[in-house]
Amino acid sequence: MFAPGTTCALITMEYEEGIIKDLTALLERLAPQNTEYEHHKRWGDHNGAAHIKSALMGTDVALPVQNRVLQIGTWQRIVFIDFDERPRTREVIMEVFG
Repeated sequence: MFAPGTTCALITMEYEEGIIKDLTALLERLAPQNTEYEHHKRWGDHNGAAHIKSALMGTDVALPVQNRVLQIGTWQRIVFIDFDERPRTREVIMEVFG
């Protein structure tokens, strides 16, 4: 699966409120939203933190399918995260091999 875009992420994780808060806090420490990024100077927008978070998290996942059943852990979920400062139309591309 692939999410085209440089301000979003596609990951697997346990989708649970505590982990979501912990991950959000960690990413804010690594790439604070209210910091001035060089990216802002070039493009005039303010989504530099979103680009950094996307680069750290990644925009693709490869997952096994066996006998037409997705093979993921009991608590594991596929999670799409949009870090951008403004709403955008997004898509996720999925291709099955084998």
